[in-house]
Amino acid sequence: MEIIIIPSYRPTRILLDLVQAEEKKGHKVIVIDDGSGAAYEDIFCAIPFVLKHNINKGKGAAIKTALTYILDTYQKEALCDEISIVTMDSDGQHAVADVEKVLLEEQKHRDCLILGSRDFSGKVPWKSKAGNLLTAKLFYLLYKRKLKDTQTGLRAFSYAMIPALLTISGSRYEYEMNVLSHYARNRLPIREVPIQTIYHDNKNSGTHFHMIKDSILIYKDVIKFTASSLSGFVVDYILFGIFLLLFGGFSQKVLISNILARFLSAAFNYTVNAKIVFKMKKATWKSAFQYFLLALFILCINNIILSTICSLTHLPAMVAKIITELILFIISFVIQRFFIFHNKNNKKK
Repeated sequence: MEIIIIPSYRPTRILLDLVQAEEKKGHKVIVIDDGSGAAYEDIFCAIPFVLKHNINKGKGAAIKTALTYILDTYQKEALCDEISIVTMDSDGQHAVADVEKVLLEEQKHRDCLILGSRDFSGKVPWKSKAGNLLTAKLFYLLYKRKLKDTQTGLRAFSYAMIPALLTISGSRYEYEMNVLSHYARNRLPIREVPIQTIYHDNKNSGTHFHMIKDSILIYKDVIKFTASSLSGFVVDYILFGIFLLLFGGFSQKVLISNILARFLSAAFNYTVNAKIVFKMKKATWKSAFQYFLLALFILCINNIILSTICSLTHLPAMVAKIITELILFIISFVIQRFFIFHNKNNKKK
């Protein structure tokens, strides 16, 4: 059995064409009315099967509503493990032929999450193209996993994956990114299938994506790391200034102040990153030792850059400190993400 999930919020009549086309293919279609309101009742009333939210809860919540229904309805059936599920958008950006492509791939690779990946060629709204490129680059930076299209709504997976998908956090657009993050962090298999890139106008007016609010949710890992690094820098910078005053008459005051400030701020930053940013269930001696080695490495590079800037530019030490920390930010992030706070117990399947 193939089940098509279509979350929908204030749809156009394109949704009716999608449902009809998928039913002609013999698929069961589940549409979720995500609090669209009375003005859209005529569209939803023309659809054979609709799950309804009384208020708008978000795309992720709509997908979870459908998954819960599928799990509860089919769990006692003998052939439930043979059920294939596809999620697709309601605005016509996914062709029926591409739904069949991801379904076929899923049925060949039942243990994989299948993504319908667009190549963003042709007439594509610049915001969509730039947004996907940025997200793909950040995703690789965060999880060391290359994906061509991290924002695709066309995905296929097996019935057996539903319990795990229901445990993943998120109720709006960030849910789909959280699913990819979960698979990447746990080294679970993802396969991409090339699909058409379809936009009905240059502004992508059919989307309900909120640029600021939803982007914050999607990029929350980067935002949390940036906030952690900023707080660590504030601690480091304040301590650096205090030690400069304390060692005012000492010839090596910049070096000594920098070492002491980095040592104390590193302990603070490790705790924040382990508990809040990368969410290690249990901080280990190994991760602490690795972080200590990283801190020593960064400290050495930090001192070299700081001393070089001070000697070549004659800038005040407090100004040179800011420039140095900016240079080292990305280096520190990449090493922590890929070598220190990764999940060492999870192996690629």
